[in-house]
Amino acid sequence: MSSLGKRLKQMRVARGMTQSELAQPYYTYSFVSAIESGRRRPSKAALEHFSDRLGVQADELLTGTPPGITSEVELGLAEARRLVSAGKVKKAEERFTEALRLSQQYNLEQSETRAMHGIALCYERKGKVAEAIEMYRKVQGQLGGHPTARVAESIAGEARCHQLLGDVRYAIHILESALDLMQREGLEDPTATMRLQASLVGSYFEAGLYDRSYAAAEEALSLAPKVDDPERLAAMYINAAWALNHKGRDRDAHETLVRAEHFFEQVDLRLELAQCRLGRGILFGRKGDTDRATSEIEKAAEDFRHIGNAVNEARCLNELGRLARLSGDTEKATGHLERSIELLSRLDQTVLLAWAYREMGLTLETSDPTEALKYIETAIQHYERADQGVELAITYRYLGDMLNETPRRADSCDAYRRGILALERNL
Repeated sequence: MSSLGKRLKQMRVARGMTQSELAQPYYTYSFVSAIESGRRRPSKAALEHFSDRLGVQADELLTGTPPGITSEVELGLAEARRLVSAGKVKKAEERFTEALRLSQQYNLEQSETRAMHGIALCYERKGKVAEAIEMYRKVQGQLGGHPTARVAESIAGEARCHQLLGDVRYAIHILESALDLMQREGLEDPTATMRLQASLVGSYFEAGLYDRSYAAAEEALSLAPKVDDPERLAAMYINAAWALNHKGRDRDAHETLVRAEHFFEQVDLRLELAQCRLGRGILFGRKGDTDRATSEIEKAAEDFRHIGNAVNEARCLNELGRLARLSGDTEKATGHLERSIELLSRLDQTVLLAWAYREMGLTLETSDPTEALKYIETAIQHYERADQGVELAITYRYLGDMLNETPRRADSCDAYRRGILALERNL
């Protein structure tokens, strides 16, 4: 039985019609039987007659795909993506799962991939990072591993998950390997290349490889005119802003954040818009505009709290703690950092937790030197666990400076030495 014949029979039986009822008044039951068994193929006129009798479009009878199903699935995927960004992860996962079912039923390959990416993202937001990695790898397996745009998205997702687990080196390896494969095979896909380079910006930055992060940002920005996916462009711009800011290109960093915000507004992603606000606040802070920085970051923290995104809320609190410390408001800084440590202690976010402990140590350096040393030493433990050589070296320097002001002055040299050794591992 042909696929067309099988569909004709299934639709006829589902409607309780006999072959004669479907055939009348222009055809015979034997003609319908021959089509259902695959021995005959209907003419265009016959196909339109049968579809009219069955109450479906001729294309649905011919292909099995209902009219408008592709648009329906794509709209569902877009809505699910907005739900994830709004923190409504359970509803989003339900929508992605339904989109996956329909995509598989009607062989909508691109929609199927997007649905699987969406489910993986839901796993990430729920803290089920291992399940997310498994889903991203499943996509790569289905698509053959060649880093086209769809595969690049799953590779970037897997790398992000390993980075969340603290293995930034492996994340870099995954991304660099994909780019090397593209180069060896002569694959020219601007969207895939931009996606991978944009991911490397963040990975290099977290590893303390700032020059590489900047180079990856420059490469990603150069590809932007060849890419028309607003979400991918926005994600690239927000990553590039960090590298540009670190390079001292404040104006360019601000412009890329504005572009990121523009594209995120187009697709109505609330979490990502809050990330743009956080980035803008950090830029104000780096320029010494503490009031505007504090205002922007407080609004971002409120947005993240409303969405239920504790990781980014803690990131805001760390930054607010730093700003308050620099302004001399020890009480406010301590309050922000205590809240951050409370949030991060329930999450697997070693680097952010190390940052919070270090900031707390710096905040208490004058008022309570003994407690300050404890916080700095705890930060060192977390940075060592996360293999953060550059941040570890910086923290050891702080430790050495503090020890110089205590009876443990002799230990300061050992702290400086350990800091140098930590930095050498990144050279």
